[in-house]
Amino acid sequence: MQVPEQNLIRQWHAIWSRERLRNEGTSIEYMVFDDEGHGFTKYSNLIKALKKSAEFLANSLSL
Repeated sequence: MQVPEQNLIRQWHAIWSRERLRNEGTSIEYMVFDDEGHGFTKYSNLIKALKKSAEFLANSLSL
């Protein structure tokens, strides 16, 4: 999950990391929230992120 204007992890670094993981065969999903900053302020974005996180954990842990 990434926000373009985030100061802690720049978007170019997140994209570089995503591509490196994919090149190593790691399954990864990359989500960009253009209308957020550091942390969620919009409830709809929080719900999307939590759902994707739950799906990832369920798939990764074979639940």
